[in-house]
Amino acid sequence: MSGSAVPPSAQPSAQPAPKRPILLAVIFLAAGVGLAVLAWLPVAEVRHLAANGVRAEARVYSVEEHRRRGVSTYYPIFVFRTADGRVTRERSAVSVSSLEPYRSGRTVEVVYDPADTSTVRPAEAVAEGPGALPWIFGGFALAAFALGALVLFKRPAAKAPASTTGGASRAG
Repeated sequence: MSGSAVPPSAQPSAQPAPKRPILLAVIFLAAGVGLAVLAWLPVAEVRHLAANGVRAEARVYSVEEHRRRGVSTYYPIFVFRTADGRVTRERSAVSVSSLEPYRSGRTVEVVYDPADTSTVRPAEAVAEGPGALPWIFGGFALAAFALGALVLFKRPAAKAPASTTGGASRAG
């Protein structure tokens, strides 16, 4: 029959390169930045107090207890005289793990920021440094940055070539 045309065999269309999940990478990188900031803030505050803080003898006025999910944290409230002679009552910027040294009426050495007396900590807490929390947040920040970079820079796996034969060859 003339007139019946056989359509040309369909060429496999070129697949566009798979898009990298940019949004996922941005989320990981933003989380990394946020965690890095959370890691740095307590370090910066302790460094600032260690460099610029003023030491003073303070009397423990009382201790505030904060209960959350059955766990108590304690913040001593100190009364102390600033370098310019003012008497002030301020709550510690950090919680304390043991109440024994902070019983009401006891004297404790504190370090306060002369520009903002509400930033006060026990001198012992300043000497110990910011603790483990910045290291934990820093580790999570590094993990988030690594995951973001992995998502951005990982090459997609090459697809295996499709088989052109549908089964066993038949002779006949």
